[in-house]
Amino acid sequence: MPGHVTGPIPGTTNDAQYFLNTPARQSFVMAVYRGGPMVKSPWLLPNKQTVHGAVTYVGTNPITHQREFNWVVGPTTSAFVGGTRMTDSVLLRIADSMVVAPA
Repeated sequence: MPGHVTGPIPGTTNDAQYFLNTPARQSFVMAVYRGGPMVKSPWLLPNKQTVHGAVTYVGTNPITHQREFNWVVGPTTSAFVGGTRMTDSVLLRIADSMVVAPA
């Protein structure tokens, strides 16, 4: 995805899956970050909505215009869903469907 880093920092993993709906011109990415505390982008703010009981951080990436949700799964595990041309409710449904075990 344009504007995103190409790899995680040393000692961590960032397993991402990208999905594309060409006719609707929609795309989204799901990712799990392990090995350290959540790295929160400056545009992400705490949100009242939760994913599996965890507080979410939400914002729009100023470079990609992708809407992003991050949440903490455990002390060294966090998860992420981001999408373009998708509503927050759709992205939150995707996030709720993710099953992420803490590291």
